[in-house]
Amino acid sequence: MVAETPLGFPYGGEPTFVRSLTDVLRLYVGRSWRGVFAGFAAERQTPIRILDAVEAAQGSIGVRGAQRVGTTQAQLRRLIENWGISRDVNRIRKKYRRSPAHFRNEDEVPDRYKIYEERLPPGY
Repeated sequence: MVAETPLGFPYGGEPTFVRSLTDVLRLYVGRSWRGVFAGFAAERQTPIRILDAVEAAQGSIGVRGAQRVGTTQAQLRRLIENWGISRDVNRIRKKYRRSPAHFRNEDEVPDRYKIYEERLPPGY
């Protein structure tokens, strides 16, 4: 719930406005939250753990590096980007004579989400 202001929509990213609340919730039907967040346990997604895994995989952020973290290659890249440790990862890669990996910075990561809007009368 957000108060309407003259500035318009107050959030960044790439919102998609949908016609019903069902359109927002449809993604979660039949899925347990435990299943959605499996593999994202706090002890598994620390920057230190990721860097240790990349070091142990001799700079690999491919299959070997991802297996050490217990995730997929794509998810490993997202974790590196989300934690902002791409410089550290590339430092490890350089140590093992690997070419630097290109990671998206915070401004390049798309923030996509769905919005259901229902306007309430003033003073509701």
